Amino acid sequence: MGPLVSIVIPTYNRSYFIGQTIHTVLAQTYPSWELLVIDDGSTDNTAEAVGQINDSRIQYHRMEHCGVIGQVRNYGMKMAKGEYIAFLDSDDHWRNDTLACQLSLLQQFPETSFVFSNGNEFGEFAVIQAEQEPLFVGNVFLPIIMENRFCLFVSSWLVKQEVFLKTGWIDESLRIGGDVDFFLTMAYSFQGIFTDDRLVNHRKHQQSASVDLEVVAYEEHCLTMKKFLKLKWLTKPQYVSVVSDLRYKMGFLLLNRKKAFEAANAFGESISLRPANYKSWIRFLQAAVRTLTG
Repeated sequence: MGPLVSIVIPTYNRSYFIGQTIHTVLAQTYPSWELLVIDDGSTDNTAEAVGQINDSRIQYHRMEHCGVIGQVRNYGMKMAKGEYIAFLDSDDHWRNDTLACQLSLLQQFPETSFVFSNGNEFGEFAVIQAEQEPLFVGNVFLPIIMENRFCLFVSSWLVKQEVFLKTGWIDESLRIGGDVDFFLTMAYSFQGIFTDDRLVNHRKHQQSASVDLEVVAYEEHCLTMKKFLKLKWLTKPQYVSVVSDLRYKMGFLLLNRKKAFEAANAFGESISLRPANYKSWIRFLQAAVRTLTG
């Protein structure tokens, strides 16, 4: 029999983190898994770091560097043999019972197709995560988009393999936003489970906190919302509300990072969607003044 859970770890130049991550997989109380480490053309000693860990369930695959996280995940997921696919990033850690808890929930609620959870952050840029509702079972599409409910730690996702037959793979045209795009696409069509149990420890370091990456994430999230509008998964008022808020948040991020000109543009786009939003006008004027005064 093949493994029940296929774990896909995409990695790029994470030799100093990936060993710790893999050991949290080895420590799982649930044993029936395969681990596919997909190396996006690392230039460090990632291959050696993985090779030092002796377990027949671990596979190492190297691909040409692309820099698109969705493409790297897809590379691994297309080789997965399990009934379930687990997402895990190469600098995150799992609790020893993460897989056991996820599978228990999916078995408890057989009408569902995926599970995700709250988590803790650690590292130099970590922030304390708020408590969430203890358990939610159902459609999370609009609650996430319109109400900002739940939190999306990618390394807490466990998905039934059958989901990909309907949703397809992660959109590789999105540089870093493919994960969220895939999750929301899945959430529209399938019932899911959220638990406030903190099943993952997410490392927040300098690269993951990069303002450039955060701006790209906002831009690509807006593209996803535009796609949902075209599909009629969102109404025009819902789209306007969400994207206006995204542009405002992007502007606020840029303003705090002393990128006043870019911030003014973001606030201006927010205003174009909701002209009566006085907060966007205030921030736009603040950014404009900083731009003019240098």
